Parts: sequence; structure tokens; C-alpha cells
Amino acid sequence: MIIDLRDALRLDDQPGLTGDTLVPVWVVPADWSQWSARRRAFAAAGVADVRAQLRARGSDLVIRQGDRAAVLNELALALDCGVSVARPAGLDERADDRRITRLHYSDARTLYAQDDLPFDAVPEPFTAFRKRVEKALQVAPPVPAPDALPPLPAGIEPGDLPKVDPVESDPRRYRDYQGGEGAAQAVVREYFASSRAGRYKKTRNAMHGAEGSTKFSPWLAQGSLSPRRVWQAVTDYESEHGKNDSTYWIRFELLWREYFQWWTPQQGAALFGSRQLPKAMPDFERWCAGDTGVPMVDANMRELNATGYMSNRGRQNVASFLAKDLGIDWRLGAAYFETHLIDYDVASNWGNWAYVAGDGADPRDDRWFNVLLQGVRYDPKGTYVRHWCDELTLIDNQQVHWPWLAGAPQPMVHPPRWHGVING
Repeated sequence: MIIDLRDALRLDDQPGLTGDTLVPVWVVPADWSQWSARRRAFAAAGVADVRAQLRARGSDLVIRQGDRAAVLNELALALDCGVSVARPAGLDERADDRRITRLHYSDARTLYAQDDLPFDAVPEPFTAFRKRVEKALQVAPPVPAPDALPPLPAGIEPGDLPKVDPVESDPRRYRDYQGGEGAAQAVVREYFASSRAGRYKKTRNAMHGAEGSTKFSPWLAQGSLSPRRVWQAVTDYESEHGKNDSTYWIRFELLWREYFQWWTPQQGAALFGSRQLPKAMPDFERWCAGDTGVPMVDANMRELNATGYMSNRGRQNVASFLAKDLGIDWRLGAAYFETHLIDYDVASNWGNWAYVAGDGADPRDDRWFNVLLQGVRYDPKGTYVRHWCDELTLIDNQQVHWPWLAGAPQPMVHPPRWHGVING
């Protein structure tokens, strides 16, 4: 069997690692050159790590560049075997998969198997989905990686690791994100060895610092970490320390991720829109650069550009500002995130953008984030915005989220609903 590790770059809890003939493969993505250097570097580290894991067990990773379907079909024909790959959520990924003969899907990227879902159509909104699966399903325990694997068949050349440009770490970063299964497992062990899981619900919205949320998303997106492994880690933590709202909320967030994995394919092309993306205009470029004049937006965008990461709270704010305050097509923002996020996941990214913009599941025209109120609520002393926006250094706490009142340039827009926040 050929195991295509496209976006499931791990051996732990990896279905299909059995049999006398096993050929793990990774094909350089077709849009590789469109990714930011930081996203490519993170992915390449994950590829290198899984190759090292395979070699330590007697196997290897076959790396190829070119048309993925053609590569896999050629290997399958030469070896007279099928191809297994994790079930995708994205439209392009599924279209590519349809070109592969003898293809088998595994459920390597989800908590649940498709055959176990208690519905044919994914319920909307999320709450309906959550209640159904919580009532009807149990998450299967993860399967540990095998101790040994068969060698590659004779005549199969492994190929070279993808070459990537070195990327410097920004000194303002809160943590280093190293791609790969080894790093993922270390992060999970470290997190649950601390007391952070027990207070997750209270800290999850923090933007400043490294310890607010779990920060598992880069490895979940890469497939270097199984969501079932995280679920099991929560169970183990609760067995030792007891359950509380915070441990449940980690599961809750995993279920949000799960929802989008199944909801996105159901939407098909409708999620991405039938029109071509509009040409990027100066207002959009200023949003990308973190030059809107609104600290809550600018700080988050600068963090994304510098590190490839942004908090969930930040993502909701910058998305709402782009779509609702600037009136720019939200798909431009989703595409920008796709380029830059090291934790880019097609389902979570496009699903959450559509959700905030009011085009997704549970659409609401009034889902608007007052970015000034959000700044006061989640960064009351301006610690986060000052960390990323040097121009705010001398602005006092009372005006740090509306610095134009202290002489800074005016923001790009000034919604009337901001007045109530500024005037207290």
C-alpha cells in the first residue's frame, strides 16, 4: 500500500501502517511556491521529521515533485497496489484525489470516522453538530506508531527533501514553532504536564505571550499531531487532576475544528464563491501590512507577518474588520491567511472566515466585532498592541486603543459604534 502523507505527516495514530509492502510518499504541493517562506520552512521540517521517524523504523519517505496524481498513479501501477490518503476537506484536494486510481481514504485528520457519523448531512449550526456527536459517538483511542516497518521495495528511490530558504526568527515572537511529529509530541507532553489545561477557558483568549491557548494548531494542521491524541491527553489529564470547564473547553475547541472538517466538503464550491477574487486594492494592502491605524488590527497582522501565527481572538477581529468595517471581500483575507499561516487548514481557515463574514454556517449579518471594545476587553493595558506596534510606546493606557486622539494618524475608518467605547 502507498501511504500518501500529504497533510498527515506522522506515524502516531496513522491508519494503514501494516502489511509487507508499505510505501510512504509525500509530493511537494502544487501551490508550494505561493506559500510564505515561513510556512514552507515549517512544512519542510515536518517532512524531514517524518522521514527520520520512518528511517528509524527501517522504512523511508519517498519524496517527489510534480503532478501529484500522476506520481501516485505511476507508483501504484509499478507496485500493483492502492493509495491511501487522509480524507481531505478542501475542494481542490478532493478534485485532485479523483484523478488517482485505486484510492482509499483514511480518517487520519479527524476525531471520528466518516462511517460512524450519526447523520448523512452535517447539521447546522455548530451547536446542533456538537450535541449530536457528543450524544452518539465516542472518540476512539489513538494507535501508537509501530516499532518497525518494512523497507521500501527494491528500485524505489527515496528522493531529496524539499529545499527551503532559511527564515530568521523575529525577536518579538512568543515561541518558536518547529515542524514535525517529534516537536508536536513534546509540546503536548509539556502542556499537559503543567497546570495550563486546568485553566484553559480563562486564558484561551489571551493574545500576549505563549501560554494562553494550547498552541497545538500548527501541528494539527500539518497532520503531525492527531486530534485523537490530544483528546486522549485531555482524558489522561482529567484522570489525574479531575474534570472542569477548562478541560471540557479543550474538547469543545477540538469539536469546532471537527465540525469544519465535515462541513466544508458539504459546501463544495459554494463556500469559495463562483466569482473570481477581486484585485487587491490599497485598503487591502494596508490591512495586510498592519497599517490601518487601529492597534488591535495592526498588532495582529504584524504578528502574522512576522511569525506565521495569530491567536484565534486576533483572527476574529482582523477578519471582522476587513469584511465588515472595510467592506472588502472576505475571501481575499482568507487567501492571505492561506499564504502565511503555519497552521493553515483549508476547513478551519475558510470555514471560520465565512463564519465571521456571515456567509457560513449560522450566518448572521450582525456578527460584527467592535475592535476597540475587543482591545479594551482582551488587552486592557495595551501590552499586546505595544509589543507589536512601536509607535504606541508613548501612548498611555487610556488612549492606546484609539491613539489618534493622542495625535497619531487617523484610522482608515471610524464606525459610529466606536464612539460609545471611546466615551466610556
